[in-house]
Amino acid sequence: MDERQGVHTTKLTLNQRVRGLLFGSTKTIVSIFFLAVFALYVSLTPGAIGGMGYNAEEIRAGADMIEVFKQNLSGSDLRAKPIQPCRNGYVTVLLDLPALLLASVLPWNTAEYWREVTIAVQACLLAALLVAVLFRWLLEILISVRMALFLGLLAAFATLYWPYAYIGLEVKASLFLMLSAWVALGSRRPSSWRSVIGFSLAAGLALSVKSNGLMLLPAISYLGYRHFLSMKASAPRPLQLWARTITSAAIPLSLAAAGWATRIPFWNQHGGTLGFAAAWSPRDVLAPVFHFVGLLGSPNKGLFVYVPAALLALWVMPRIWERHRDYAIFAVLTLLGVAGGSSLIRFWSDETWGPRYLHVAIGPLILCLGLAMRERVHVLTRIALAAAFLWGGYVAAVGSLFVYVSLHQAATRSGQSTLEALQGDIVWNHILFNGRLLKYWLNPDQPALWSPEHQWFYEPPADAKPWPVLDLRPFSSPQAVLIREWNSVMEGLALRLWRSYAFSGIIGLVMLAFLILRVCLLPGEVARSDLDGRSQKPQPAAPE
Repeated sequence: MDERQGVHTTKLTLNQRVRGLLFGSTKTIVSIFFLAVFALYVSLTPGAIGGMGYNAEEIRAGADMIEVFKQNLSGSDLRAKPIQPCRNGYVTVLLDLPALLLASVLPWNTAEYWREVTIAVQACLLAALLVAVLFRWLLEILISVRMALFLGLLAAFATLYWPYAYIGLEVKASLFLMLSAWVALGSRRPSSWRSVIGFSLAAGLALSVKSNGLMLLPAISYLGYRHFLSMKASAPRPLQLWARTITSAAIPLSLAAAGWATRIPFWNQHGGTLGFAAAWSPRDVLAPVFHFVGLLGSPNKGLFVYVPAALLALWVMPRIWERHRDYAIFAVLTLLGVAGGSSLIRFWSDETWGPRYLHVAIGPLILCLGLAMRERVHVLTRIALAAAFLWGGYVAAVGSLFVYVSLHQAATRSGQSTLEALQGDIVWNHILFNGRLLKYWLNPDQPALWSPEHQWFYEPPADAKPWPVLDLRPFSSPQAVLIREWNSVMEGLALRLWRSYAFSGIIGLVMLAFLILRVCLLPGEVARSDLDGRSQKPQPAAPE
């Protein structure tokens, strides 16, 4: 054996021991990361989530389901009232039942508010779990633990993941898509019935928890193909292979059909699904092209504006296509499927924060960005990553600080609340608007009057009305209970809740600081993705 090779082997053995002392295992570092992100998310929760999106109707439907179940269990002769129709069907509501059941048995359950509190905490939990899955995957594909941690924190606090942990929309679809992709692409374990059931359930839930789940069909189909290759490679008996293949297709299709069928009562109120889609179809043939461009790069709703790391991911995509084609195909199919499908309707974006329909594409894109970081990272790349983190962090922070409906309410009061204005009028840019709210909040003694003025080109019409003047002070109060009630006099349950949010924030900061410090203290040779002491295996190349 060469002397240098022997020294290198000794270093590796020592590094493995150091890794064990610092973290114990990959599960330990991922668990610390997950708990830290979850604690920080919860600390800034708005407490109630019913006023955001369609959460109220799903909470109501879940409460109706529990009431029907209780009546059937007790044998009551009372006729159960119909369950609240939901635009996304009842599959997603079933996932909320554990949290709603917990709210129903709490001793202080005196109002529907506590159902919203539990669902709000659940949204933070699912968002933190989504980030943890992504972080675990980054540890698997990256050489450096430091870079994996950096990209994990970028995903947690510099993308749409942070604001939507409080809005509560989109998180389930993104989580189940990433879980199904992990089984199909990321897991090193050989295919088994356990992986078959896990993939099938995750893929089926990704397709069924949202009305636009059909847009994920191209990506899910490709993941199914990759999972089939994994099953085939494990060489089970032909009959067993057929059984696993049928199961992998039957469960997702059944869940997708259940989701679609349970949406019918809601959409029948709006002329049916096809009638609703026809009413909102573009008026011009080329409009979908502009919608697609707007979803990626428009100032008001562009993915590159709200998640600048996505632009870096697309920049390195040709390299990923050459070296890790399976990941590139997955990311591109996800992005094109959702962006392309959304472009076919006039509400390709709405009044919510940023391009919410592209929430599901963030994880796959960051995975591709992580694969590009496997090699030596150029100093310009580090600068670009830092810039993406800083800008994305600011955007995510102002999006998380104030409730997103404030912009729409202000636009409604001004008489300018059109869908096109929210999508493309920079006067109603959500980032600028929330930045303005931040300025007013930090300066409580200054007037918060603002006028949504537009520039006439050149002379205004003779009958033009003056631009309205809005008082934004009512909107400038942060949505987080911890911040909003900082100086309030509280007692009883309200005080205990506030203290629990404060304690959660402290614990989250301490855990995150510990994790960052430990990783930063690691020598470069120790910062390996395989923290369990196993040699890192190369990712299998996709079949040509």
